Amino acid sequence: MVLWILGSSTVAADAAKSVEFKSRYCSAETYQPGDQRKHSISVVLTQLVSEAVDRITFNNKDYRADYPPQKPIVYGHAHCPWTFGIKSTCRSCLREAKKLLLHGCPHKVGASIELEYCSLRYENHAI
Repeated sequence: MVLWILGSSTVAADAAKSVEFKSRYCSAETYQPGDQRKHSISVVLTQLVSEAVDRITFNNKDYRADYPPQKPIVYGHAHCPWTFGIKSTCRSCLREAKKLLLHGCPHKVGASIELEYCSLRYENHAI
C-alpha cells in the first residue's frame, strides 16, 4: 500500500518566508519503536539538512547521504531547485521538510516530501 498526500497548503519555513506544501509520501512498511533504523533516519536527515546547502550548486542540485556503514542502512536525498539561488531559502526549506517528514510519517521505512523550494527523501534502498 502506498500513501500519497497531495495539497497546496502553506507551512512556515521561517519568520520571513513560507513554503508551499506540494506532496508527501509515506511507505507502507514500518519499523518497530526502539529499532536502530530510527537513529539512522535521524542521522541521515540531519546530515542532509546540514550539508546539502553547501554542496548543492547551480549545476548540481542534489545531495545524497547514507548511514551507517552496517545494516540497517538508510539512504537519503535532498534537492533544492537552485534557480532561487539563496542558500538560506534552501536551508530553511530543508529544516521544515525534515520536521514535516518525521511528524507526518512516523516509524516509516521510507518517506519523501516536496515543498515549494526543496524536497527531502529517505529509503531503505539506494536512491
